[in-house]
Amino acid sequence: MSHLNAQVLRDMVLGRKTPLVESCPFVDRRVFPWPPEPIRSAMGHAMRTWLRVEDWANEGELRRAKAQVHAFD
Repeated sequence: MSHLNAQVLRDMVLGRKTPLVESCPFVDRRVFPWPPEPIRSAMGHAMRTWLRVEDWANEGELRRAKAQVHAFD
């Protein structure tokens, strides 16, 4: 296997389009763009979303409390 990989690498460095390079599944394939740390990225996004929702809820409670205070003025 390493011998075939070496041949593919040699042909790629020399710029040859051989059948071996064409048939190799790892040459010119598209790679899914994963973030560097997928779990950390997902958890960070979830935490930021939770904080936004919590801020939104707290602002609503603050508005209701201010409205009640002004109702007694």
